[in-house]
Amino acid sequence: MTEPHDEHPHIPGPSLWPVGFAVGVVVLLVGLIISWWIAGIGALVALAFAFLWVRDLTSGTELAQAPDVAPESPTGAEVPANVGGMAMPPTEPEERFPRSQFLELSTLGLGAVIGGIVTAPAIGFMVAPAFL
Repeated sequence: MTEPHDEHPHIPGPSLWPVGFAVGVVVLLVGLIISWWIAGIGALVALAFAFLWVRDLTSGTELAQAPDVAPESPTGAEVPANVGGMAMPPTEPEERFPRSQFLELSTLGLGAVIGGIVTAPAIGFMVAPAFL
């Protein structure tokens, strides 16, 4: 028996539960350095907001029974795949730089910039004493 799939997935609305969870994790990590009781408070806050966040995400996701309806073809008769026009228009030749390539290159470039910013001071502190 297969379960029916909803054509429109459940997308939760915006909430502040992830922000509270992040604050709890930050307090937990700072508490590990400062004091154990602050770490305990951070852990309790993170667990409480994590529970509320998961509860918010899973609310209203019950699967409803979809009615069994046979799909209809637009012309009223079945059209074979090798008959008729193209399903999608051909791409235009001036589209030389698609969005996926742009996102890939910009992500790699941003990663390289961040890597350089993080690595430059470390190399400077490592090499500078040899010249002083």
